[in-house]
Amino acid sequence: MDQVPDLVFQLDPERKITFASPAFETLGYVPEDLEGQVIDSLLKEEDRDTLISQLSTRKDGSRTIRDIKTRFISKKNCDPIPYSVDSFGIWDIPQDAVFESDTKKNFLGTLCIGKA
Repeated sequence: MDQVPDLVFQLDPERKITFASPAFETLGYVPEDLEGQVIDSLLKEEDRDTLISQLSTRKDGSRTIRDIKTRFISKKNCDPIPYSVDSFGIWDIPQDAVFESDTKKNFLGTLCIGKA
């Protein structure tokens, strides 16, 4: 995972970071220190509503969202860094069963990949 240049992070249902890849070091963050923080604090203020509203929806289905344009705040640079974020919902049942309306399921969070 150390070699992957993309920001890979997992959020719980409250949008708190449960995993952050080493790529966050390029923005000046220690990945372990991000765990437990709400993702909002890493985003440029003007971009928060767009990303957060899309990540927060809990509609049934795969919850796959592609190419969300957002800017991450960098501790190393004055200017925020633009990323394109893809996200994927995580459920407690197999992915193909998520679409079945009569299936009991619990939303566990979101896996996100940000490409510069």
